Amino acid sequence: MQPQDTVKANLQWNHRRWNSAETWTGDDNYGYAYHNPQASDLAVSAFSSCMDKRLRPYVAGYGLDIVEIGCGAGRLTNELARYARALRLLDINSECLKLCADRFKWFPSVEVYLLGDDADLSCLAGRPCDLIASYDAFVHIHPDIIERYVEQFAAHLKPGGRAWIDHSGRGVRQTGCRTAMTDTKMRTLVEAHGLRVMGQVFRNDWDCITIMEKPQ
Repeated sequence: MQPQDTVKANLQWNHRRWNSAETWTGDDNYGYAYHNPQASDLAVSAFSSCMDKRLRPYVAGYGLDIVEIGCGAGRLTNELARYARALRLLDINSECLKLCADRFKWFPSVEVYLLGDDADLSCLAGRPCDLIASYDAFVHIHPDIIERYVEQFAAHLKPGGRAWIDHSGRGVRQTGCRTAMTDTKMRTLVEAHGLRVMGQVFRNDWDCITIMEKPQ
């Protein structure tokens, strides 16, 4: 069974694949290698350049309250920290949160939260945020779980707040374990749950970043 076939299989795969500190600090090199240290597009400088192009235009200034879903070992976290007054990191895997808590221990604004498999974002209640962001995580998440996240975004964003979500844009692909989400499906979900699509950008031949905004 492939990880995208059912919600249960998808959750099991995401726990098994990403909940290993040894893999993150070894072959994956904190997300900058993924078993391929020669991949130039995964280099730290290349990733920062990508975020300056893809993320920065949609970040509304500095001193923001930011939430990251699926923080992994902190590759995107390192970029988000530039804009954050407070940065909350969420992941379904405890080893990821331990790595990030140690990696960013000198950042007093960083907090970590363990998510359950039900994708419940109630840990954010009472503290609406300016930005929800995720990169290279939702590409592996089953569409039913993605919808569960998206339907909660409006409740946890400030008016005018944005979500910046990287996901599979062309459906299932075995290479890279991409799930059945598409750019069209994502747009439909966003609009169905009270958010406005600001833009959709393909970052490669398969993966799409959808930027959404809560109306003022």
